[in-house]
Amino acid sequence: METTVKTSSADKTAIDHITKHFFDIFNNTSQRQPDWTTLYDICIDETIIIKKTGLTQTIYDLASFIEPRKAILTNGTLTNFRETELDEENKNCRAYSATAFYIPKNRKSGRDRFR
Repeated sequence: METTVKTSSADKTAIDHITKHFFDIFNNTSQRQPDWTTLYDICIDETIIIKKTGLTQTIYDLASFIEPRKAILTNGTLTNFRETELDEENKNCRAYSATAFYIPKNRKSGRDRFR
């Protein structure tokens, strides 16, 4: 049985803080080097990241999520990249039992050397 828990303002503040740091890791604007260790600081080892595009979903553990992104953000494939959260009012944060879900709406910008 699913139990939905209303997100408190303290929970929202904590989720906002983690989200900002999460998106900030993948920022290589102004020749900035992403700090990959931060991901391991803000995520537990059992973290699961699900990328949904339409009806397709890809499920990652933390290492499989980081590696391809680390490669393109550090080898010159993707430069001046930044990802930011959009639509603060309609943010989809939910807690079920002891698990929290966050479904962001975000914008990505940067230059891909192959496009």
